[in-house]
Amino acid sequence: MRVLATVLFCVFALSPLPIGTNRPWAWLMMSGLCFLMVAAWLVMYLKGNAQVPRSLYSGLVRMAGGFFFGGLIWVFLQSCSFPSAWVEALPVPTATFYSKAAFAVSPQERPEAIPLSVDSSVTRELALRSAAYFSLYLLLLLVCNTRSRLRTLCYVIVVSGVFQAVYGSFMTLSGIEYLIGMKKTAYLGNATGTFVNRNHFAGYLEMALAIGMGLLMVDRNNRKAEAGRLWRSRLRSALELLLSGKAVLRLMLIIMVTGLILSHSRMGNAAFFNSLLVTGLIAIASSRSFRKPRVYFLLMSIVAVDVLLLGSWFGLEKVVNRIEQTALVSESRDEIVQYILPMIADFSWMGSGAGTFISVFPGYLNGNFGGYDHAHNDYLEILSDSGMIGFACLAVVVLIGLWQAVKAIRYRRSSFVRGMGFAGFMGTLSILIHSSVDFNLQIPANAMLFIAMLAIPTIALSVDHHRAEYRSETEN
Repeated sequence: MRVLATVLFCVFALSPLPIGTNRPWAWLMMSGLCFLMVAAWLVMYLKGNAQVPRSLYSGLVRMAGGFFFGGLIWVFLQSCSFPSAWVEALPVPTATFYSKAAFAVSPQERPEAIPLSVDSSVTRELALRSAAYFSLYLLLLLVCNTRSRLRTLCYVIVVSGVFQAVYGSFMTLSGIEYLIGMKKTAYLGNATGTFVNRNHFAGYLEMALAIGMGLLMVDRNNRKAEAGRLWRSRLRSALELLLSGKAVLRLMLIIMVTGLILSHSRMGNAAFFNSLLVTGLIAIASSRSFRKPRVYFLLMSIVAVDVLLLGSWFGLEKVVNRIEQTALVSESRDEIVQYILPMIADFSWMGSGAGTFISVFPGYLNGNFGGYDHAHNDYLEILSDSGMIGFACLAVVVLIGLWQAVKAIRYRRSSFVRGMGFAGFMGTLSILIHSSVDFNLQIPANAMLFIAMLAIPTIALSVDHHRAEYRSETEN
């Protein structure tokens, strides 16, 4: 099991390096590793060397896994061929697309079988990638079944985020702008790390920063204030936060915020700080454990130190200026919405096929503009590609993940669980906000980390329940 855990950690550490795993060879390699790890776990289980963890016995977790698997099956069905009469009877224009293509090739022949997807080969690739995501979700629940492994996973993600921030910042500040193995040709003057797009770099850092915030919550010292010396106890707590071993983690957060600011990503910065604010307010309102001066000091220090000081040094004003100077008329990305809505209406329930946006969207442009591979809105792209069926499956998984995070935030017995709940909710909310204007979830490295955001609170709750039961059994 240790070997599986090590390989899993390596997958998360290495996934951003090959351009966010957004190349066929890269995501195929990562998918193969996920499939091999699942196969290895099954062999260990059959030999009696592995057990199904408690988390998988939860009704909510089973429901999330079921809907996740349902979404996977739906993508596979989209890539399968069915009798033409069946597809023509469905309320989607897929049969029309294929009939026109077949008529252009051979006017005398009518296709006998038609896939549900407009481009079945692309959808088949997305089905394979979706299977890898589902395998990764299962692996997180099966392998990270102890507190030490979950903590290690979190630190691996944070260290990966720090590397991305340092690498991206150095490339930008030095003027030597290279990705791994190739020279940058886009987003010059903006930190992108090993990603091509600064917004995807920012999306990765948002989630890594959320994990770092959760770890800071976990590592709090819960010592009670000395009677009659409340001011001295609070001063000691503040100094411990700045000078103790948590200072290294705090420094990591500062480095990642620096990288986020240097990306000059408007929604990346807005999503991070809004998710931090919302999650902080929810945590304070939901749990008495967060209503402490140390927590207030921690949250305010992120804003005061990281934004005001680092922003004045590293260019936060450029982000603000970009937001102020942006007009809807100058943003062609906003025009995509008016063209994609009719497309969604045509493929409302069934979808055009996962990954087929680039194939179908040009037909709805009316000759106005083009050049977009994605919708720059994950919600609209998933709706158009997978229809309401696929979108609903994914929505249920996300909602269950958020609910599990809220349960973890309200958990009383363990600061570890509360910290993981904070991290999961903040990371998930941040990428959900960012996805309204970008396509972070179409980038494999970010999609993999998003899956981790959904799984971490569930794992933390399960691990602590198991520890509590074990302690009660030993005491009895």
